[in-house]
Amino acid sequence: MSSSSLAIAELIAFMEESHVEDLSTVFHLADLSKLYEARVTQLRGQFPLQARSHSTHQKKRLLQNVPGLVAFNQGREVYLSYDDEVACTLKCQYNEEKDTESITMARLANSIRNDIATSVSFTGQFDHETQIQSVPQRLLVLVNMIINAFHRGYKKIQIRSVDTDVVVLAVSTVSELGGGLELWVAFGTGKDFKLLSAHEIAESLGQ
Repeated sequence: MSSSSLAIAELIAFMEESHVEDLSTVFHLADLSKLYEARVTQLRGQFPLQARSHSTHQKKRLLQNVPGLVAFNQGREVYLSYDDEVACTLKCQYNEEKDTESITMARLANSIRNDIATSVSFTGQFDHETQIQSVPQRLLVLVNMIINAFHRGYKKIQIRSVDTDVVVLAVSTVSELGGGLELWVAFGTGKDFKLLSAHEIAESLGQ
């Protein structure tokens, strides 16, 4: 078996291991390509230059060999999922916008300063739009995704994220909905892969 075939086989095994029945899982093709390139490099000692930037070829190989897998485009980004309806809403976990808490607070502070500077009769309160604009887009998308899944009647959803703010907000949003929707959060890969329920996370957070 060639290094390329072995790397693809291991990548498929990783995806199947990450996928849990009755839960929707989404993969960012760019992330999968990085895993593939790293494994080929490990097996061969280097990654063939002519094989770079061929993520489209890798996507085709995955779609041909993984039953039920479908691909979605958002701009230049490609996402893969086993569920075509939920995938578009779950891709928020891979949003490239990486606003940190400090940047968020800086934006909020800047909005406050602008409001104070431009408002002749500042009352000490800010309009709804000012508050919305201060929140990172990826967090707004996450909340909308969860609420949308709840109203569509989904019983379970799964997100994969290492961002603490994303996980905490997801857990809080599900808790606010008052039940009826199970949230599962995936961490790690391979032997370190873990799938925790929002209930377990909420208990550890004291919610």
